[in-house]
Amino acid sequence: MTVFSTGLPALDQVLQGIRPGDNIAWQVDEARDFTPFIDAFIDHALSCGQKVIYFRFAHNKPPISTRSGLTVEKLEAITGFEQFMLRIHDRITLEGKGKHYLFDFMSDLNFGSYSD
Repeated sequence: MTVFSTGLPALDQVLQGIRPGDNIAWQVDEARDFTPFIDAFIDHALSCGQKVIYFRFAHNKPPISTRSGLTVEKLEAITGFEQFMLRIHDRITLEGKGKHYLFDFMSDLNFGSYSD
């Protein structure tokens, strides 16, 4: 059985645990505010032998460093929102249940999505 965790026991307690299908979104002003939480999450998942897929679409420096065991799926929002979403859906379908997914800053989607 897969045990989901943020990698930070105190945060897990505040969130009352993480269950399959949960989404955690952070509203931050800068990547440095977000990085410690993501680093802990990735470290914990990889140390437990769990697969982590990082959807990379931002045009700035990635807030997530490349680590052994971390799968990076590079996306281009400029190809259109429908193609962008299909690639995400196809990858999640391919990977199946019990995986961890990380996404770049959602505000970066404004660049390529235009009116979508």
